[in-house]
Amino acid sequence: MVNTVTIEMQYHAIPILRLVQSLSETPSLAPLRFLPLCREKMAEEPFPRAFAQALREAPGALEHEDLRAVSLMGELGSTDLEGQQHTLETMRERLTELLEQARERQGREAKLCRTLGALAGAGVFLLAV
Repeated sequence: MVNTVTIEMQYHAIPILRLVQSLSETPSLAPLRFLPLCREKMAEEPFPRAFAQALREAPGALEHEDLRAVSLMGELGSTDLEGQQHTLETMRERLTELLEQARERQGREAKLCRTLGALAGAGVFLLAV
């Protein structure tokens, strides 16, 4: 999502409303339910407020830290292109850090699950014998 936003803003100078519409219609971003909600709210609210409300109200898979990182996107449109690029780069860096942390956590938890599964299997075997 960050790459798409960066390209659209830098090379196409797409207005924020069209950008949100485009993002909300992108199939690979369908799990980000705050995008269509933001698009709806932008009919009545300016983008920063609509985006913040959509993040709060939309159900989804984003955790607290993810939401904090994505909330930076709400600053788009309020600064010049250079400021927006800086915001997007900051957001990209934070999301990359969160992704690395999630992968590490997944690796640790996968090992724990395998160990618990083996112990449970051994316990059932012992009870069956």
